Amino acid sequence: MLRSWSVVLSCFPAVLGVLLAVVALPGLSSAALAKNSVKVNDKIFKSSSLLKILYPKGTGESQMPECERWSVCSRVDTYSTPWVERLCTCRGGQMCSTSLQADDGHTVVDKTRQYKVCESADALPICRVFKDITWTNIIGTDNKFQQRMHCKCPHNTTTYISGQDVKMTAQGLFFYYHFSCSPMIKMPCGRKEPCRLFSVRKRFPVEDVTTSFLCDCPPKATCPTHHTDPYVVEDYDSPRDGARTYS
Repeated sequence: MLRSWSVVLSCFPAVLGVLLAVVALPGLSSAALAKNSVKVNDKIFKSSSLLKILYPKGTGESQMPECERWSVCSRVDTYSTPWVERLCTCRGGQMCSTSLQADDGHTVVDKTRQYKVCESADALPICRVFKDITWTNIIGTDNKFQQRMHCKCPHNTTTYISGQDVKMTAQGLFFYYHFSCSPMIKMPCGRKEPCRLFSVRKRFPVEDVTTSFLCDCPPKATCPTHHTDPYVVEDYDSPRDGARTYS
């Protein structure tokens, strides 16, 4: 179920010369572009823009499954041009937030992604680093996807895959991927050492990009923040599964 690809990025102006490999998170099946886009006017972007909405394959807003308690109803990606991935509908006619602002009371933030829940995010407890599971990604054999929140990571932490399970239920086989919190340790980058990883997967009509911070660049050097920045080169040996790699 996991797709793997590698990406590398060095602090510039240093010369690139290191190749690393990372395992990307399991993705959903191909999502369809919503027939209707949402007009948003957000302080973050200072102007109105069309926010693309993706649905799981074969569904639209009226066919979305109902959210279970603490399931993520929408995932908002703010890496570049913002877009939304809808996962389920809130119960009782409640609307799932698609706001680009993280202070709407229903958001858990992880890097450039905002996870929206139907419940008040303030009610989620704070995770203990290395001990608690912050969220679980659940994928069925039919590629149906759920993300269920358990707690919020403390400030100055990052997330990592801490375990996985396979369970057989009356509805079929399900794969569970558990994520936990880890302190964000900022080590100085060595010469030609990568400072950030980018994993890029094309999901028409958007790009799904996962970033991972590795180390702090030395004085007067800057770590690129986008995979199209200067000194970022595409890896032509990348796997042919829809993912692209950069070095």
